[in-house]
Amino acid sequence: MGYGGDLVKFIHIGDLHLGKWICGHSMIAMQKEVLFELLTMMDQQDIRLLLIAGDVYDRLVPPIEAVELFDDFLTAAIRQYHIRVLMISGNHDSDERLNFASQLLKPEGLYIASKLQENWETCLLEDEYGDIEFHLLPYIKPSQVKALYPEVKVKTYQEALAQVISQHPLEPKRRHVLITHQFVAGGQQVQTSESETILSVGGSEVVDVHLFDNYDYVALGHLHAPQAVSRQEVRYCGSLLRYSFDEVKQNKTVCKVEMKEKGDTVIEQIPLHPTLTMQKYSGYFAEFIDETKNIIENKQDYIAFELLDDSLIANAMERLRMLYPNAMQLTYKQLLKEYDGKKTVANLQVEKQDDFTLFKAFYQTIRDHELDDEKATIIANTLEKAKEIK
Repeated sequence: MGYGGDLVKFIHIGDLHLGKWICGHSMIAMQKEVLFELLTMMDQQDIRLLLIAGDVYDRLVPPIEAVELFDDFLTAAIRQYHIRVLMISGNHDSDERLNFASQLLKPEGLYIASKLQENWETCLLEDEYGDIEFHLLPYIKPSQVKALYPEVKVKTYQEALAQVISQHPLEPKRRHVLITHQFVAGGQQVQTSESETILSVGGSEVVDVHLFDNYDYVALGHLHAPQAVSRQEVRYCGSLLRYSFDEVKQNKTVCKVEMKEKGDTVIEQIPLHPTLTMQKYSGYFAEFIDETKNIIENKQDYIAFELLDDSLIANAMERLRMLYPNAMQLTYKQLLKEYDGKKTVANLQVEKQDDFTLFKAFYQTIRDHELDDEKATIIANTLEKAKEIK
C-alpha cells in the first residue's frame, strides 16, 4: 500500500491509559480532549499515519466510557480524517479485547497486534525513497515466548525479546520501523514515573536497546516520560497526560516522525494542550487560601499541596477544596523532615507508597528478612491482577 510518492510521516503516541482514575477523579474528559486535539493537529499538518505503542486502556477490563471514547476516536481517525492506525497492546491491555474484529477492520486502515505470533503483523508503505516496513510487536513476557518456542531456554525479558527478534529477518534495502512495548534501557539511566506498573522484580524486565540496532525508528511504549534511549531514533513518546505528581515537570508531547532516505529520520516533539493538568505547589496554607494573592493560576487543575506549616491544619483539605475543587493530595514537608527516621514518618508517607512496596515492608517486619525474588514476582503479579479486577 503506497503513499503515492509522498514522504512517509507519522505520529507516535502510547500509554493512553483510557479510563484511568487518580485519587477519585476520572481522567476521561481530559483524555477525550487531547485525543481529538491530536486528530485536528494531524489533519492540519496532513499526517495520515498514527502509531499507538500500547497501554490503550488502564485496565484489562476497562470501563464502558473508555471503550466508547476509543471507539469514537478510531472511527473519527479512520473514516473522517482518513488516518491509517497501527496499534499494539501493552501490559495493561487485554489481548482479546484489543484484537476484537481486527481482521475485519484492516481493510479500513486499522492494523492491530495484540498477541505474540510467529508471523508478525506488518504494514508495507512506499514513498519516493522506496519501501518502508512497519513491524508490530506487542508487549511480550518470557512465558509467552517459551510457549511459542518450547525448545529454546528463555528466562528473562532480554532472552525472550532476543529470541523473537532473531526469528524476524529484515529486508536490508528497506527502512524499518518497530512498534513495541517493553522496558528498554541503554547506556544511560532512563526516566521512570510512579504511574508506571512494574513488569517484574529485580530488573529482569529490562531489555538492551541494542536489540533494535537494525531498525531505523523504534516507537516505544511503557515509560511515561518522553525520552530517547541511546539514540534519537529509539524513543518513548511518553504518556499523553500527566498521571502522577512526579510527572508535573514533564512536558507531555507526541512524536512527529518524517522518514527520508535510509539513515535520515527527522523527529519533532509536538505538545498537546489539555485544559486541565496535574500540578504540585509548595507553600503555606494561609497563602493558598488567600484569594487576593492568586498563587495558582488555574484553580481547576488537579493539585497536590505540599504545606510548609510546622503543625497540622484542621480540615485543611476540605478548606482547600472550597477554592481548588480538584485538589488531590496534601502533605506536610516540615513534619516529614521533623520525624525523619522515626516510625511515625511511615504513617505520613504511607499513601505515597504503592501496594508492592508496602507489602515488602510488611513482610520484612513480620519475617525479619527480605522477600526473595521468586516470592516477590508472585506477589507483584498477584497485586497487578487484583488491581485489574477492582
